[in-house]
Amino acid sequence: MVNIKDVAKKAGVSMMTVSRVINDNGAVSAETRKKVEQAVKDLDYIPNQIAKSLVNASSRTVGVLFSNIFNPVYSSIISGIESRAHESGYNIIISNATDYQSSVQALNMLVSKMIDGLIILPVEPKGMNNGLSSKHALGEMWQFYEDLKNLLARRNLPCVVIDIDINSDLVEYVCHDYTKAARIGIQYLIGAGFRKIFQINSELKEGLWKDRQDVYEKEMRAAGLESEIRVEYCANSTEDSFDLVRRLLENGDVPEAFYCANDILAIGAMQAIHSCSMSIPKDISVMGNDGIYVGEMIIPALTTVDIDSLKVGERAMEACHNFIEGRRTKHKILIEPRLLRRKSVTEKTQGNIV
Repeated sequence: MVNIKDVAKKAGVSMMTVSRVINDNGAVSAETRKKVEQAVKDLDYIPNQIAKSLVNASSRTVGVLFSNIFNPVYSSIISGIESRAHESGYNIIISNATDYQSSVQALNMLVSKMIDGLIILPVEPKGMNNGLSSKHALGEMWQFYEDLKNLLARRNLPCVVIDIDINSDLVEYVCHDYTKAARIGIQYLIGAGFRKIFQINSELKEGLWKDRQDVYEKEMRAAGLESEIRVEYCANSTEDSFDLVRRLLENGDVPEAFYCANDILAIGAMQAIHSCSMSIPKDISVMGNDGIYVGEMIIPALTTVDIDSLKVGERAMEACHNFIEGRRTKHKILIEPRLLRRKSVTEKTQGNIV
């Protein structure tokens, strides 16, 4: 394997001079720099990044921790992080954790890699559940964030947390505007003429799930539809949503529209409606919330609210880069959502539509 000594020998300079050129650290004449760069190219020399990080006190690496590799929202966020990291000259190390213990281990592993910064995607209670009660799983989730705060208090490590306010001024926050997204979705259904609207929501009933229920109920009341409020709960999966909606339909509980807290639940609801030989949107309309790519691939294409997870990832990496460079924004960055009108909702009336 070619090493720095080989490069120095070919260029006719000292190893210290080669190090200065590679790390862009210290005065080197243009002629000498050219010789070293040519030797590096001729020998196909790849600098040792760990050694380089020791010299520069920077690894140009950001750690990313998330808890559900199957969540399409997280896939979009990570794509946005990767795009901005590449543009900024950073590498990223991604670690997926499945429960509380593995989340703590992943966090410690990332820190041990001499990362310059850290981005934390939401640590999902479902990913930690493993048969535990929702209350216990939520307790583990918040314990992880306490562990994170304790670690950050001990180390000067720039950190960006996505979507979860962990009540700490040691981190930057980049968030989907879930509240506005929920408002856009339910206002669209009400404006389209629907009255009997059931919401399908997560059994966790915390955080963004509670926010989406609160918005649904508030907008239904504002439209004079308090008597039509109906919230049904299940685990956050297409399978559980399918089972819930099929059971409702078989029992004769048939709404005009299902307003689902996210697209995963909406897709499960659509599958259940089809399984009962009912038509979407002729018999029942379905509204999602998230804008995941799968929504435009199903039939009919899912009407939803795009929370722009790609941009969340981009802004998270930008915030982390600025934090590393000493340019903290010190405020929560909210990403604007937008309505995606597709084919799963029929507009019963044309007035007052968002």
